[in-house]
Amino acid sequence: MFPLFISEAFVTALVGFFQLTSFLFVSSVKIDATLLALLVMSVYDKNWARRLSWLIIAAVILKFFPGFDWSLALFVLAVVAGMICIDYLPLLSIISFFIAVAISTFIVNFHFFGIEWVAVYREVLLNSAAGAAALFIANFAYGKKTIR
Repeated sequence: MFPLFISEAFVTALVGFFQLTSFLFVSSVKIDATLLALLVMSVYDKNWARRLSWLIIAAVILKFFPGFDWSLALFVLAVVAGMICIDYLPLLSIISFFIAVAISTFIVNFHFFGIEWVAVYREVLLNSAAGAAALFIANFAYGKKTIR
């Protein structure tokens, strides 16, 4: 189990650093790759201690400066809300995942919702499509044939 945690922590750090670049922009909307990576790994790994350690790694990489930042608080709230949706919605895991992606994206972009609501909806659709691709890839990485 420990090598799996190391690889998941490495993926979290790698995606976190990749999130800081400008490669993830698609028509002026940036994919929340770190959010998606944490939610995809949460579909397969139900251990909350590991999940919180991934969240700490991602938060340190994305917001590495002293002081409080509201966007960091919204990010942490969004990831925790997404993980709770994945665990406790009485639906198939894949449906719970897409609901969690939508809710998490709305929470992360809460401060933009009144101003640029069309961009927020585009980001929800883009994150859902990227999340579907990430789930497809994770199926091979985790070696599971079905998501339950």
